[in-house]
Amino acid sequence: MSEPSIKITAELPADQAWALAEFFKRAGFSDYRNKAQTDDEAYLMRDAAESLRQAFADASIEPR
Repeated sequence: MSEPSIKITAELPADQAWALAEFFKRAGFSDYRNKAQTDDEAYLMRDAAESLRQAFADASIEPR
């Protein structure tokens, strides 16, 4: 059985949105693993960040 989805809506100033998108672009697994208690939690964190990175890209905030 899958977990229910949660929809998140946020309004950010453009500079904050770009900075956060840059973070998601630059963060690697080791960054998440350093903050997680387990590998599984790190993978969940990384996957959530990727979903947010994609939402930024859909809003034309896609750092190169």
